Amino acid sequence: MAFGDVLSLQVYKFIGAQSGKKVYIQSNLYGAEISGNAVIHQLIEFFGTKKKKLMI
Repeated sequence: MAFGDVLSLQVYKFIGAQSGKKVYIQSNLYGAEISGNAVIHQLIEFFGTKKKKLMI
């Protein structure tokens, strides 16, 4: 960044046994939108508990 600060992002990838469609999900575009964080957190937990062969 201009002031020398490092900007970092957390990226989670869930890769299934077969190739398929992809989706990009983002939250907090305007800072105070915290409900998107809760939804993304639930999605990460949901996909993290699935068996690899079920993930798309």
